Amino acid sequence: MNFDDLKKSWQEQSIEDSVSISNDLGAQVSHLPLEKVRKNVKKEIWVQVLSVILVAFTPQLLKLNASRIGGFYLFYILFVLICGYYIFKMYIFYKRSASLNLNSKDSVYESYYSLKLYIQLYESFSYSLIPFGILLLLAVTSSNTLDSILRGDITSLIKLGIASVIMLGFIYVLLKIWISKLYGQYLIQIENTLELFTEQE
Repeated sequence: MNFDDLKKSWQEQSIEDSVSISNDLGAQVSHLPLEKVRKNVKKEIWVQVLSVILVAFTPQLLKLNASRIGGFYLFYILFVLICGYYIFKMYIFYKRSASLNLNSKDSVYESYYSLKLYIQLYESFSYSLIPFGILLLLAVTSSNTLDSILRGDITSLIKLGIASVIMLGFIYVLLKIWISKLYGQYLIQIENTLELFTEQE
């Protein structure tokens, strides 16, 4: 075999490898989980809307003292406004993700960063609800304990602080698991596809 035959053989092998990589990328892109993400976002929007409605009945469910109901609904209005803003943002992501086209590296990049931004939005939404959780905790405490907290009793404040830290830790861990299950695994799949594009270059 002379040098020209060897060179021709290498070129043919290189073309076959390139076609094989392109086919692998095409298959990988076609299996990107955007539809699953969109399904999860749609479910999440409905869950959030129902949650906001159900929270309105908290005073009746927890049998709150009549003197605290007015304060509860004052904060509930703020709660609805914050939730409404984030639910609207979730809806915008849901509508926009329908038009994402996964036929090039740029469109896969766009999908990746859109999903990453959505996850950050979801996290900030969840963290913005923590003060309302603490207020709800205060609303269900006994009158004596609440009076002690308002008077600045150190023991009661320490108990409230410990309860708040436990609640924050629980919410943080639960949120990370929830996000990983609903969106994180799909973000990793899209990231792996981007790495395949980079390797091809």
